[in-house]
Parts: sequence; structure tokens; C-alpha cells
Amino acid sequence: MKIEIAWQVPILLAANKKLSVDEYTIPERVTNRPGVYFLSRRYGSKSDPFYIGETTNLRGRLRDHLKDYRVRDVLRGNQDKGVASGIPKIAKGNKYFHFGFFIGKRGQDAKKCIEIVQAHMIELALADEIPLLNTQLTKIPTHSIAFTGPRAARGSFGRSFQVRIK
Repeated sequence: MKIEIAWQVPILLAANKKLSVDEYTIPERVTNRPGVYFLSRRYGSKSDPFYIGETTNLRGRLRDHLKDYRVRDVLRGNQDKGVASGIPKIAKGNKYFHFGFFIGKRGQDAKKCIEIVQAHMIELALADEIPLLNTQLTKIPTHSIAFTGPRAARGSFGRSFQVRIK
């Protein structure tokens, strides 16, 4: 099955510990379409995700996130409240909402397709050893796996991985 996601220009959610968008000021370009998204911290030209999600309504899901005080605390870098409530610290930097619309083909189930894409995005982030938060805003538990020995023996498998505990 070929799944297509059309990525859009990210939206700045917070800069200098101040929210740039709230649940009432979401840009119109975030519509009620299905898709995948991630919240990221940008430093320099690099944007590392700290939360990856999928939804059948991108606008509604972003609104729900922005209503949640725990998410707002993470976006603002309000570490005092976050640490006290068990939310891992997200490093300083501007926070963004990256989103892509699902482009459906005839006969494709949007929900199933975006679940596949989200799972793949999480696995890629963990393989790059990027720590992610889950839906309870706690760090996704992982195992570290190290492969040793010559490259010819390991084949196409790299040296180390972060694997999600299921």
C-alpha cells in the first residue's frame, strides 16, 4: 500500500517561554483533515520531535493540545510545574507544530494509514535516539540495544538502537 502525507509549513507555537498560538488563534491552514503531526523543539536548523501523533482532525487535535495545561507548560518551558508533575524536561528553544495531511487513495482507510505512519515516525525518532513523550507526557520507555562485531557480520544493521517497550 502506498500512503501519502503532504507536509505543511510548521507553525510556531511558543518562543521565549511565551505561547504564540492558543486554542482560539489556530491558523486557518490547519484544517479538520486527517493526518500526522509532531511537536518539536528547534535549535539552529534542526527540529527534533518530542511528541508524535496522528488524528482524523488535525485542527481539533491541536486545539485539544493547546487547552491542556501540561502541554502548555511543556511548550513554555515551565520546568517548575513540569518537573513537579513528573513531565520530563524539554530543552530550551522555540516549539513548533509540524503537520501533514493524509492524501487518500481509493479504498484506503485514513485511520489505519495514519496509524501506520505515526508508528513509523516514532520508530525512526527512537532509532535516532530522540527521546519522546507519550500521551501522558511521560518519556516513552525504551531499551538500548548495541550490536558489536565487524560490519560484514552485522550486515545492514547499525551499531546501536533505541527500541520502544511494548
